[in-house]
Amino acid sequence: MIQINRLEQDLGHPMLERAERGRAMKPTPFRTRVAAAIRKSVPVVECEQNARQSTSPGR
Repeated sequence: MIQINRLEQDLGHPMLERAERGRAMKPTPFRTRVAAAIRKSVPVVECEQNARQSTSPGR
């Protein structure tokens, strides 16, 4: 939970709707938007990393 708290503090928005003990937490709409943005950008980052690896010396 410490990492989530730190992320929430850095981003300035809650990522989870906290529930009472024993009940499931739910993602906030902000967390849903952040996750969607990350999913869109990850393939681009992976593609760039693969391109760098294939052009590095010794490959």
